[in-house]
Amino acid sequence: MNDHRSTARPGLLPRPQDDHYLRLPEARAVATDAARRVGMQLEKVIAARAMMGIHGDVGLGKTFAIHATLRELAPDTTIRLQIHLGMKNSDIHTALAQALELPPEVPYEHLVHTLADTPNVLLCDEAQHLSATAFEYLRTLWDRTQQPLVFVGADSTHKKLRDRRALASRIHDWEQFRPLTPADVLTHIPAFHPLWEEADNDLIMYTDDYVCHGNFRSWANVTYHARDEMARNTGLALDKKLIRWIMSRLDSTLRDF
Repeated sequence: MNDHRSTARPGLLPRPQDDHYLRLPEARAVATDAARRVGMQLEKVIAARAMMGIHGDVGLGKTFAIHATLRELAPDTTIRLQIHLGMKNSDIHTALAQALELPPEVPYEHLVHTLADTPNVLLCDEAQHLSATAFEYLRTLWDRTQQPLVFVGADSTHKKLRDRRALASRIHDWEQFRPLTPADVLTHIPAFHPLWEEADNDLIMYTDDYVCHGNFRSWANVTYHARDEMARNTGLALDKKLIRWIMSRLDSTLRDF
């Protein structure tokens, strides 16, 4: 998939370098256990033309993992719906029409037949923002097209889907993202960025215990601050003093100590 298409048509997957964690210079993708499970499960979901639910707290790498997996499994046939608060069924209709290169005002039946006749994976990111009517719209759309449908969202997504029994009964697989364990942190953070490759395990765990708490987005934030400050002041070392200063930048209620 070339870059022109990714910017010219709504609904396609973003480029790898546009994903949150890889915007950090020198950051590298790492395969966590949750990301590997998503890859295996999603392959089965696509083959079964089924639904999948992925949920977890913010910053744990859900969207990153699903984008990476779909770039491998369905790079040109994924339709990515970026859900936002207050999104109406008409907004979903318009987004689908644009992704299928149809006029926004295309009749619903035409949209359904076009979607059913072409292999696609429907990805609903930030699914916790979907309303009850939007969930019903997507359930009906899946019933009529049998296109793989993936819901990705915060932990509340799980409850919202479970509360809609007709929809929940159709979900083939679930995956919950959880914070990295201490063992995960020591394995993945040095691989994530060169800044941490030679860092002592004690410093890595100190940073995780007091700042990051197993959250990849927090690790990206801390890494950016540390990298930037060390570039400005070549006399600085990556140590607990620098981490404490970063803590004061991330939380203005903490003093710089």
